Amino acid sequence: MSRFTPIRTVVPALLVACGLCAGQAFAMDNDPSTRDHNVKTLENVPGKVKEALLKESQGREIRDVDKETIDGRVVYQAKIQRDGKDLKLTVDEDGKVVARNDGAKDDDKVHDDKVHDDHGDHHELSVNDLPAKVKASLTAAAGAAQIVDIDRDTDNGRTVYKARIKQDGLDRHLTIGEDGTIVSDKNNKAEKDERGAKAGDHDGDGKARRDHDKDLDHQAKNAKDEAERDVDKAKADAEAKADKAKADAEYAKKTAKNEGRELKNGTVAIDQVPAAVKTTLMREANGQQIGDIDRDTEDGHVVYKAKIRVPDGKDRKVKVLEDGSIVSKKD
Repeated sequence: MSRFTPIRTVVPALLVACGLCAGQAFAMDNDPSTRDHNVKTLENVPGKVKEALLKESQGREIRDVDKETIDGRVVYQAKIQRDGKDLKLTVDEDGKVVARNDGAKDDDKVHDDKVHDDHGDHHELSVNDLPAKVKASLTAAAGAAQIVDIDRDTDNGRTVYKARIKQDGLDRHLTIGEDGTIVSDKNNKAEKDERGAKAGDHDGDGKARRDHDKDLDHQAKNAKDEAERDVDKAKADAEAKADKAKADAEYAKKTAKNEGRELKNGTVAIDQVPAAVKTTLMREANGQQIGDIDRDTEDGHVVYKAKIRVPDGKDRKVKVLEDGSIVSKKD
């Protein structure tokens, strides 16, 4: 028997194999799932997408960057390791975060869980982005609990900040006004009901849960009361400061008026005249006695008229302005 396969048998087999490979390659090139789900590295995504992912990761590991088309819109999905869980982000071509999923829900439903197109008043923030009063109220209410996300929104024309806090497995939702006032504080009722249902007849667990909920409500009320007290104190301090300034101004005005009345067109002593006037008069007297000094007003200017005693018995008269300049001298 011959050890070689006849060439007429090999050639048709090779042609069939080539045809199958070409068909498979054509099918892969035209498969939308193959085109849209190509895994990309961070270096191969658009610059704005890369910038957004690096900002969100805050130095954590970024992996599994995929490109997808959802409702005709190209987006990039990436997984970021955070606290032992995968945070899945969805970013559009402009670098806007349109969805995020912290692992509590099915990643495949990320598009439906929380999508914001950033055309409205909704903005995601960090704690450090908040106004001082809002930050103080939020951190006081959260305590050691984890603040999951923060949004700025508009409610009936009023800017508010909405925060979600993870506390003992429950979602706590806070709404805070710009002045730091807590507008609302709600726990996730569905999760609380689910815990109650699982507790069943375990009255001890149910009581502990109710006590815990009361503690949360008490903490929220205390935080709200403290924020309101701070606002009232700041307002009272400002009013007291304004009242004091007003009283000081009135007192100064009254004192100046009284002093002016006492000196108006009257005789004054050498120690009551302005320093510049006193210097001029002392220089002109040159050791001689300064007699009467009269304060008067001439042509809207305050003048001081002084008599200087001379040895021959005649008085020299000197008229001086407030700045010490001599208006006239008579022997």
